[in-house]
Amino acid sequence: MPHVLYDLREHGLNGYVENINLRLRQLSPNYIKRYGLIGSPNWWTMFNTGRISKTVHSGVVTHVGLCRDEFNEEHDVVRIETDRRDIEYDREDFWLDPKVKLGAWISIEQVKVITTTQDGPLTEIVDVRILLLD
Repeated sequence: MPHVLYDLREHGLNGYVENINLRLRQLSPNYIKRYGLIGSPNWWTMFNTGRISKTVHSGVVTHVGLCRDEFNEEHDVVRIETDRRDIEYDREDFWLDPKVKLGAWISIEQVKVITTTQDGPLTEIVDVRILLLD
Protein backbone atom coordinates (compact mmCIF):
# COMPACT_ATOMS: atom_id res chain seq x y z
CA MET A 1 0.00 0.00 0.00
CA PRO A 2 1.50 3.36 -1.01
CA HIS A 3 2.20 5.95 1.67
CA VAL A 4 0.85 9.43 0.78
CA LEU A 5 3.55 12.04 1.26
CA TYR A 6 1.57 14.88 -0.30
CA ASP A 7 -1.92 15.35 -1.71
CA LEU A 8 -3.05 18.78 -2.91
CA ARG A 9 -6.64 17.98 -1.98
CA GLU A 10 -5.72 17.18 1.63
CA HIS A 11 -2.90 19.69 2.16
CA GLY A 12 -4.76 22.60 0.60
CA LEU A 13 -3.37 25.37 -1.53
CA ASN A 14 0.08 26.66 -0.79
CA GLY A 15 1.52 30.06 -1.73
CA TYR A 16 2.90 28.71 -5.01
CA VAL A 17 -0.51 27.46 -6.18
CA GLU A 18 -2.24 30.61 -4.94
CA ASN A 19 0.18 32.66 -7.09
CA ILE A 20 -0.62 30.51 -10.12
CA ASN A 21 -4.35 31.03 -9.49
CA LEU A 22 -3.74 34.78 -9.28
CA ARG A 23 -1.95 34.72 -12.66
CA LEU A 24 -4.80 32.66 -14.12
CA ARG A 25 -7.30 35.27 -12.91
CA GLN A 26 -5.24 38.07 -14.46
CA LEU A 27 -4.03 36.43 -17.67
CA SER A 28 -6.10 33.33 -18.47
CA PRO A 29 -9.80 33.82 -17.78
CA ASN A 30 -10.59 31.17 -20.42
CA TYR A 31 -8.70 28.56 -18.38
CA ILE A 32 -10.84 29.42 -15.36
CA LYS A 33 -14.07 29.24 -17.42
CA ARG A 34 -13.10 25.83 -18.77
CA TYR A 35 -11.40 24.19 -15.77
CA GLY A 36 -11.83 26.44 -12.73
CA LEU A 37 -9.11 27.66 -10.40
CA ILE A 38 -6.61 25.04 -9.27
CA GLY A 39 -8.05 23.20 -6.28
CA SER A 40 -11.63 24.33 -6.88
CA PRO A 41 -14.42 21.71 -7.04
CA ASN A 42 -14.72 22.21 -10.83
CA TRP A 43 -10.95 21.80 -11.27
CA TRP A 44 -11.01 18.53 -9.30
CA THR A 45 -13.90 17.26 -11.42
CA MET A 46 -11.99 18.05 -14.60
CA PHE A 47 -8.83 16.50 -13.19
CA ASN A 48 -10.56 13.31 -12.00
CA THR A 49 -12.32 12.81 -15.34
CA GLY A 50 -9.08 13.19 -17.31
CA ARG A 51 -9.96 16.55 -18.86
CA ILE A 52 -6.85 18.06 -17.31
CA SER A 53 -3.69 16.36 -18.54
CA LYS A 54 -1.39 14.95 -15.93
CA THR A 55 2.07 13.45 -15.93
CA VAL A 56 3.24 10.76 -13.56
CA HIS A 57 6.95 10.44 -12.79
CA SER A 58 8.12 7.37 -10.92
CA GLY A 59 11.64 6.83 -9.74
CA VAL A 60 14.09 5.96 -7.03
CA VAL A 61 15.52 8.31 -4.40
CA THR A 62 19.23 8.67 -5.21
CA HIS A 63 20.18 11.46 -2.80
CA VAL A 64 18.89 12.71 0.54
CA GLY A 65 20.78 15.47 2.33
CA LEU A 66 23.20 18.27 1.62
CA CYS A 67 24.66 18.92 -1.80
CA ARG A 68 26.37 21.89 -3.42
CA ASP A 69 24.87 23.86 -6.27
CA GLU A 70 26.66 25.57 -9.15
CA PHE A 71 27.48 28.51 -6.84
CA ASN A 72 29.05 26.17 -4.26
CA GLU A 73 26.20 26.78 -1.80
CA GLU A 74 24.88 23.86 0.23
CA HIS A 75 21.23 22.85 0.05
CA ASP A 76 19.34 20.04 1.78
CA VAL A 77 17.62 18.18 -1.07
CA VAL A 78 15.90 15.00 -2.16
CA ARG A 79 16.81 13.80 -5.67
CA ILE A 80 14.68 11.28 -7.53
CA GLU A 81 15.98 9.57 -10.64
CA THR A 82 13.24 8.70 -13.13
CA ASP A 83 13.45 7.12 -16.56
CA ARG A 84 13.02 10.60 -18.11
CA ARG A 85 14.97 12.95 -15.86
CA ASP A 86 16.14 13.68 -12.35
CA ILE A 87 13.75 15.63 -10.13
CA GLU A 88 15.04 17.55 -7.14
CA TYR A 89 13.15 19.07 -4.22
CA ASP A 90 14.27 21.10 -1.23
CA ARG A 91 14.16 18.77 1.76
CA GLU A 92 11.48 20.40 3.88
CA ASP A 93 7.92 19.76 4.99
CA PHE A 94 6.77 16.25 3.96
CA TRP A 95 10.15 15.49 2.37
CA LEU A 96 11.52 15.21 5.92
CA ASP A 97 9.47 12.02 6.42
CA PRO A 98 11.92 9.34 7.65
CA LYS A 99 10.54 6.93 5.03
CA VAL A 100 12.08 9.12 2.31
CA LYS A 101 15.51 7.50 2.10
CA LEU A 102 17.98 6.20 -0.44
CA GLY A 103 16.46 3.49 -2.59
CA ALA A 104 12.85 4.41 -1.83
CA TRP A 105 10.49 4.51 -4.82
CA ILE A 106 8.46 7.69 -5.34
CA SER A 107 5.54 8.46 -7.67
CA ILE A 108 4.82 12.12 -8.49
CA GLU A 109 1.59 13.14 -10.20
CA GLN A 110 1.79 16.62 -11.75
CA VAL A 111 -0.05 19.02 -14.01
CA LYS A 112 1.36 21.80 -16.16
CA VAL A 113 -0.30 25.19 -16.20
CA ILE A 114 0.65 27.50 -19.05
CA THR A 115 -0.21 31.18 -18.96
CA THR A 116 0.62 33.67 -21.66
CA THR A 117 2.45 36.72 -20.39
CA GLN A 118 3.76 39.74 -22.27
CA ASP A 119 7.18 38.05 -22.18
CA GLY A 120 5.82 34.81 -23.67
CA PRO A 121 4.36 31.60 -22.26
CA LEU A 122 5.01 30.77 -18.62
CA THR A 123 4.90 27.06 -17.75
CA GLU A 124 4.44 26.13 -14.11
CA ILE A 125 4.28 22.62 -12.70
CA VAL A 126 1.92 21.77 -9.87
CA ASP A 127 2.42 18.64 -7.79
CA VAL A 128 -0.98 17.05 -7.21
CA ARG A 129 -0.01 13.87 -5.38
CA ILE A 130 3.28 12.36 -4.22
CA LEU A 131 3.37 8.76 -3.06
CA LEU A 132 6.04 6.63 -1.45
CA LEU A 133 5.68 3.24 -3.11
CA ASP A 134 6.28 0.05 -1.12
